[in-house]
Amino acid sequence: MVHTSQGVLTALEQTSGEERWAISTDVPNLTLRGDSAPATVSGGVFWGTANGRLAAASLIVVS
Repeated sequence: MVHTSQGVLTALEQTSGEERWAISTDVPNLTLRGDSAPATVSGGVFWGTANGRLAAASLIVVS
């Protein structure tokens, strides 16, 4: 998982580095500099957004 200063959380394949998926969030005009490190817990990923909110996504694969 990579969280960029442009508000994008990207999941990369561990072995190849290939992008698996990406989620984009809004970046307000006025923000404090600094990016949160995403944390994966119990099948989910959590990260702080540029507007001060906590975001979450499920990592569970449905087949």
